[in-house]
Amino acid sequence: MHFDQRLELALAELKASGTWKSNYYPPLFRLLHLLGIKVRLPHYSGFWNNAILMGGFFGTFFGAVLHFTGGTRLLQTISPNITPVMSFFLVGVPTGLSFGIAMATYYKVSGAWNRLRSWEELEDS
Repeated sequence: MHFDQRLELALAELKASGTWKSNYYPPLFRLLHLLGIKVRLPHYSGFWNNAILMGGFFGTFFGAVLHFTGGTRLLQTISPNITPVMSFFLVGVPTGLSFGIAMATYYKVSGAWNRLRSWEELEDS
């Protein structure tokens, strides 16, 4: 079955489950699909795939915003040996890991709670 057909079946199943659209089709995934990147919806993706994708995006975004707004200067006042690039990683990586694992856990639990089929089972409808 073609990816776009499975995506439509997944979106229909998630809508029927009563999950909010912003939860089952997050803006990051909409953007990736608009760019032509074929990535499964988070409810149908694996735990670590979700953790890496969402955590990587959020950690990079959060670290960059903090860096460019001067938020990382606090680390430099505590330890003057920390460079701006190091502070970007010291803030972005733990934040991204925490966010990614939290979101992956949410999607894993939500998929089980709503008794969603696996991505491969969607073609059997």
